[in-house]
Amino acid sequence: MEYVFGNRNRRNGIIEDILKTKGEEHTNFYGKMEIKREFDDAIIIDTFNVINKYQSKKDQEGNCYDWYIISNHYRYIDKYTPNIGKVEEQFNTEIADTNAGLMETYDLVAVNADDIADCRSALEELYEMIEGV
Repeated sequence: MEYVFGNRNRRNGIIEDILKTKGEEHTNFYGKMEIKREFDDAIIIDTFNVINKYQSKKDQEGNCYDWYIISNHYRYIDKYTPNIGKVEEQFNTEIADTNAGLMETYDLVAVNADDIADCRSALEELYEMIEGV
């Protein structure tokens, strides 16, 4: 189902909020409505009051169109919720990369510590040899 919110000017200069729907079947909205649509990057929630349905048509392809006069239309766009998984994935990747870097640094330090210990032992042996002469 497709929803298009907009407005129209009446002949007497009054501007009305309207909703046009398009789908496989006609709609019968009335009273207070809420439409929630989920996309890859956002969730859009439209709330509104239906005043009346003023037109319905069906085209040659079988699409059904309905037009409503509405009031008190409010749209909430949530861009946070759909992206939580992406943020968590990016965070986990960065943590894994950081941990890998730390492990490489640790390995280098451990190798250098062994080399330093070997050098120290060699110097101590050399010192003992010099003292013995």
